[in-house]
Amino acid sequence: MSNVSEYELWTYSVVGLVCIVLLSWAITKQLRALKQENNARRELRLKEAERRKFLLDSVYVLCKSVLDKQVEISEACMRVKLLIDHFDSTLHERHDFKVFNDVYDRLEHMPRFEARKRLSRREMNALDQERYEVEAEYEDEVKKACVALLAHLSSLH
Repeated sequence: MSNVSEYELWTYSVVGLVCIVLLSWAITKQLRALKQENNARRELRLKEAERRKFLLDSVYVLCKSVLDKQVEISEACMRVKLLIDHFDSTLHERHDFKVFNDVYDRLEHMPRFEARKRLSRREMNALDQERYEVEAEYEDEVKKACVALLAHLSSLH
């Protein structure tokens, strides 16, 4: 028999049991934290997917509305440009989508919303005339870009 007393055996057993309990507690705590992190990531992915779908749907509706003549070219370009900024800004680099930036750049100086309401009739008419000229200049190119963008969007699904 060994030289280990019964007291020492109980002591080592209790110390071992305490170690097992503490390690089990630490592992359980880590597993809970990992599960929460995974849930948070999954939630973030779902929200990002919803946001992406909303942006895609918005661009789709605007492009279809341009082609169906249900929205003004200028309004659609301003919105599509901003949506692309949030969806995939690299699309601005593509030649077939550059027109959205071009129209935006030509019209971004125009007051909108409350600022537009504060304009005089003469100022508003002058800005509208400028906007109509830009729309006429870019109409064909914008329609082509809308067709191309719709094709691009359908390839993403």
